[in-house]
Amino acid sequence: MAPSHYASKATEYLKEQNINFVLKNGNVPNVPQVEGIETFWALCKSEYAKLKTVQKTIIGFWRVWTRISTEVAKTSEKAVMQKNLRNLRPIGWGGVKSL
Repeated sequence: MAPSHYASKATEYLKEQNINFVLKNGNVPNVPQVEGIETFWALCKSEYAKLKTVQKTIIGFWRVWTRISTEVAKTSEKAVMQKNLRNLRPIGWGGVKSL
């Protein structure tokens, strides 16, 4: 939904190239409640915040983040998807504002 994605130059180029795209008014709004990745990142950030030491290099951070994200994925995958399902059902029946 970034404005740059829907700028007149961008949409004109897509039309010239015969590329199918969804107009901004037909695109689904940003609904973080049903985006599992948002929940996943929140859980990862929470786990990272519990660490006692801060990584001094990007490689150190990458190693720690890889470990944390793998653990969170293993332990929370099912719960995240179930939460999404609970949130998607009302949207399907009543729209985004039904949450």
